[in-house]
Amino acid sequence: MAIEYKRLVREFRDGDRALSKKVLDEALRFGDFEVAQEALNCIRTGMPPNPFSIKTSFQRGQIVTVLRGPKGALQFVLSVMDIYVSEGSHDYRIRGIDLGYHSFVPKYEGQIGQECEVLEGSTCYYDGSGLAAHEFVPQLFYAGQEALEKFLMEKYEQIFGDD
Repeated sequence: MAIEYKRLVREFRDGDRALSKKVLDEALRFGDFEVAQEALNCIRTGMPPNPFSIKTSFQRGQIVTVLRGPKGALQFVLSVMDIYVSEGSHDYRIRGIDLGYHSFVPKYEGQIGQECEVLEGSTCYYDGSGLAAHEFVPQLFYAGQEALEKFLMEKYEQIFGDD
């Protein structure tokens, strides 16, 4: 996607409602239906877009949940492994493999930036922990998606709250 489009979406998500119609048109042109829905909701309600979005996807044996906000994003990644038990019988093992942040600005001295898909091609400063992800897995199974969303929002505030 064009850099200009990404900048437009970022300004819109930062609360510029005047961009709603332009963002809707451009999102449809690029086939970005998630952003198009955000712009349409903003046009219908007259309210600025919610600066936070959460999305879960399934990628090559992994479940990836990303919480995006105005200062960056958090990702929580689970690995789902198919374990052969016996002929015709399989079991699955689920393991937390990453809880990490993608920041628009460095969070510590010497942190190196890279181009980032999660932040739509912007420069990203990433850090994460497999152990922190794995420790949350039991809570996730007992409390579900709402607990994951609450957990990610709390982590987001911890990481980005002082910026």
